[in-house]
Amino acid sequence: MKYFTKQWFQDVQDRPLSMNGLHFEVDKRASKFSEDFFQEKIGDFYGKEHLDFYIDYWKKYLPKEIIDRVADIRILAMNIASQEVCDLIVAYCTRIDEGREQIIRNYKKESEGLTMPEWVDVLANFHDSRIVSVANVGSDLIMKVEPFYTDVSVVTFKNAKIVEQELKILDGAYWSYEEIYKKDGFYEIHVMLSGERSNLREGFDNEYGLAYLTLTTTDVILERLES
Repeated sequence: MKYFTKQWFQDVQDRPLSMNGLHFEVDKRASKFSEDFFQEKIGDFYGKEHLDFYIDYWKKYLPKEIIDRVADIRILAMNIASQEVCDLIVAYCTRIDEGREQIIRNYKKESEGLTMPEWVDVLANFHDSRIVSVANVGSDLIMKVEPFYTDVSVVTFKNAKIVEQELKILDGAYWSYEEIYKKDGFYEIHVMLSGERSNLREGFDNEYGLAYLTLTTTDVILERLES
């Protein structure tokens, strides 16, 4: 993998904040600590029973320089902030989003101007599909999956050759991300799988059970679920 690497995945887990769905109630009273203000707001807060979770979430994922500007973390846990803190968080999340989007743009540039087959777009929707079984039939590799976002249940990689496989057994692993490159006469498919750590080959252990699968193929045949 060149772009959607294990390190990239780790960075996403370590910094999950995003502008997507982020919304604050801006209130100037949040700029100072006030128990009366907190008591006023907590009564109507929909997630009051999970307040400690939200407090820990912001403490974990916001940088210290922003946390230091927060007068009362309990107020922030209710998505209420002063204009200053709101602007700081928005700027921070925007930088994170831009970094992730730049990775995607860089990957897409790899295939600019190339005519890619339709199955490339289908495999791009394989995220969270579970691999049921993998079998070699002649020179082909046949992968059966439990689809999550698609209706494709069988993928046949024609004239397949596995270049890299970090899992001992592919059965039961989940398809997370992929990179597909058009080469001279074949396609090179890089897949990041997630599985059980105990299934990782020696030397590839990591916290999330991530593993690379790289193979080459001359074509891909898709079979869809019967309606």
